[in-house]
Amino acid sequence: MRKSRMVTASFLVAAMLAAASLLLPSGGCAISLPHLNDIWGSSSSDVFMVGDSGTILHYDGSIWSSMNSGTTGYLSGVWGTSSSDVFAVGGGGTIIHYDGTSWSQMNSGTSHGLNDVWGVSSSDVFVVGTGSTAYTSSTILHYDGSEWSIVWGGANQLEAVSGTSAINVFAVGRGGTILHYDGSDWSAMPSPSMDSLHDVCAISSSEVWAVGDSGTILHYDGSTWSSMNSGTTGYLGGVWGNRPTDIFAVGVRCTILHYAGGGWGPSNANCEKPNHPPYAIWGSSQSDVFALTDSGILHWKGNNWSHVQGPSTFVPLIYAGLSALGVCLLIASVICARSYKSKRSQAKVRIQDMKSEITAMIEEAIAENGVADEAAAQLPQVNTGDANEAETGKVTKQARVGGPTAARPLQRISDHKWHDMEYDTLPKWVKGRIKTLDQGKELTGMSFRYRRHSQTGRYQRRLRR
Repeated sequence: MRKSRMVTASFLVAAMLAAASLLLPSGGCAISLPHLNDIWGSSSSDVFMVGDSGTILHYDGSIWSSMNSGTTGYLSGVWGTSSSDVFAVGGGGTIIHYDGTSWSQMNSGTSHGLNDVWGVSSSDVFVVGTGSTAYTSSTILHYDGSEWSIVWGGANQLEAVSGTSAINVFAVGRGGTILHYDGSDWSAMPSPSMDSLHDVCAISSSEVWAVGDSGTILHYDGSTWSSMNSGTTGYLGGVWGNRPTDIFAVGVRCTILHYAGGGWGPSNANCEKPNHPPYAIWGSSQSDVFALTDSGILHWKGNNWSHVQGPSTFVPLIYAGLSALGVCLLIASVICARSYKSKRSQAKVRIQDMKSEITAMIEEAIAENGVADEAAAQLPQVNTGDANEAETGKVTKQARVGGPTAARPLQRISDHKWHDMEYDTLPKWVKGRIKTLDQGKELTGMSFRYRRHSQTGRYQRRLRR
């Protein structure tokens, strides 16, 4: 009797461990990352990344780790002066600050969507975003070391900000909008393009770059802005460089472009999933550059791009060890069970039932805690219909229809009906092709289909069949 109970207990433990091992993706020691929207670092061993659902990751030069941001809203921009003075911004007027120990909320004085942050010092910081009317108005905030205040409001929402000093700051946005701050006032600059601009990088007062829709790349030489041939007509969402003849730009279909002084050309990245393009880029030097994609983190070391293993959600090495232990216990249990031939069939049925119940409980726990679609979609025999969409991106933090709204996470759906969603929660790749939706056509992602309702004008999504 005692031996029978030991066999049953062994089977139970083994089944639980085996069920837990199902959570590991194939080849797996890591679970897919949440969508990341922006990146900044003080050095190659102090890098911060921000993304959806309050995600903040930190890289110390060898290990990626998750940080507690104190928010569940999406974060779109990050910048700092040092490892103990970092700002992150996002939807609903979210501004949080890291002091080297923890992240804390700041009072922004607004509920508008905030898209990017840049500053000269810890007491001279600018944030840009949307205004009172989503998509067609803009806001600029300034921090003086003690409080945030609104210093600008105008047309066309702003997407990015960068500068070289307190009297030389640039902001770009929709409709080709370019603003300049001279230390006292913001003013509009003549722009050679009407395409929306999504990022700007200021290297010096005569070397400023901006990128945007339709492959747009603009250059400022200190007096005028001019267009450059990018060689692509796709969406470009990020630009970075620290010297005039070594600039990177990233965009759709795994586009990574490089400028070496003569013109723009491709910098092959060999993306694992070309439909999940890089949206943001930053580097500590020309041989240490990071690009963020939905399918992972790319790292440039001076001669090629490679995929960087990010942090896992479930401490995967522990689960890998538990999985191996589970296999051993299963084998041992089978050997012992041979002495109980009369009860073998009933035991197998019970074990299968237990494994199914345990797997179901784990799946429910995953759904309750909002594991990303990308990871859940790889789980064997797990229904991922109610998981959050992982194809979102860094874009405007306001609903395109219905005025300003506070950011909130996407509603989980488990049916095949169309569900309304705000413009600010559309995936970035969808926003890059927003004209397709506006023309009444649908877009298809890995897990969802998107459209714009012909009568209400609302953006909608539903699960793919």
